[in-house]
Amino acid sequence: MSEKQAIQKIKDVQEMQTVQSANHVETIANRQDIFLQEKYLWDYFIGRVFLHINKRQWAMLISCFGSIDQINWSQVFTNHLAFDIRFENGQTLEKAKMAFETFKHTIQNMGTQVLEPNQENFPSSLNLIADAPKILFGLGDLTILNKKKLVAIVGTRQPSAYGLRVAYDLAAFLARHNVGVVSGLASGIDTAAHKGALSEKGFTAAVVATGVHNVYPKANQSLYSAIIENGGAVISEKPLSENARRYDFPYRNRLISGLTRATVVIEASHKSGSLITAKYAAEQGRDVFALPGNIYAEVSKGANQLIFDGAVPLVDFGDILTSLNMKTMPFSQHPAIEQLSEIEKNVLHYLKKYNIIEIEYLRELTNLDAQTMYAVVAKLLLEDFCTYASLTSLQCLI
Repeated sequence: MSEKQAIQKIKDVQEMQTVQSANHVETIANRQDIFLQEKYLWDYFIGRVFLHINKRQWAMLISCFGSIDQINWSQVFTNHLAFDIRFENGQTLEKAKMAFETFKHTIQNMGTQVLEPNQENFPSSLNLIADAPKILFGLGDLTILNKKKLVAIVGTRQPSAYGLRVAYDLAAFLARHNVGVVSGLASGIDTAAHKGALSEKGFTAAVVATGVHNVYPKANQSLYSAIIENGGAVISEKPLSENARRYDFPYRNRLISGLTRATVVIEASHKSGSLITAKYAAEQGRDVFALPGNIYAEVSKGANQLIFDGAVPLVDFGDILTSLNMKTMPFSQHPAIEQLSEIEKNVLHYLKKYNIIEIEYLRELTNLDAQTMYAVVAKLLLEDFCTYASLTSLQCLI
């Protein structure tokens, strides 16, 4: 072998060793990632699913071990009475490990995605809130949660027709401006918000208090499916089909506000859970908007109180875009503008100019007869270019 060949062979061996070393380091890193994921899921499973540990018991465990991540479950099983944990069904650590394997396979088979704080797809905004979730379960496209600007729309389960219309129209408006809508899948305002976003093929995420496979309320089964099928997401701190306890709903609300840049309360009574969402949003440094309402209506008292306490009154959808450092879509770029006739475009021009305008004054500006005017208005209402501000006036929605 020549000297040149010998030197080349040494270089080849060194290069191979470098590649093997890099592969070894990558393997170790992957194992560490798998270990962390298993650790988060294991802590969740053993504490919440297998042992059903309550808040007081969690506090005792954290006081002893320092944090949930540092809990030594072997010691917990050995000294369970010291933490006031009682085994009624002969639970053992070995049984927990066996049940955990079944639990993991079930999650995988049901298509549930598991997100932990160390993962790239975990919503980065949630890492910044107090009492950040240690684990999330989801369905649908969870990657968008880190890619889009998001706004929460929440409110009462028993809204007025006006509240429903505002929630739907606002969500559609945000979707047209490429802003995602987050809500809680409840009946009423939540449902209207999700549907409004879907009407414009926008992204909407439902943050639920049940397991991600447990649709609540059952009446929203078709909406739940539509959200997932149309590129949206369903998120929860609970996996599979777990039921929600009463306190899970207000606790879930910190995630709705935490995921978003702004929270909008459409209608809410004094005792509405939406006020809890608004409180979380304010504590998290998010903008809070509230829809002004009838001072005699119970359904508006909570929202009106928020405004009194400093929330921004929702009087123009564009104000929300301003809070997101965005601009309203130019009139000419609205996707349905081209389908309008010249007469309809002219009416819409004045609607856009005045935002809220009396129908009779609009007719005078456009020089249309009453029959033509009301035919144009009917079409613009149907196409969601505007809505009624009162019985005799219109408000532009673009």
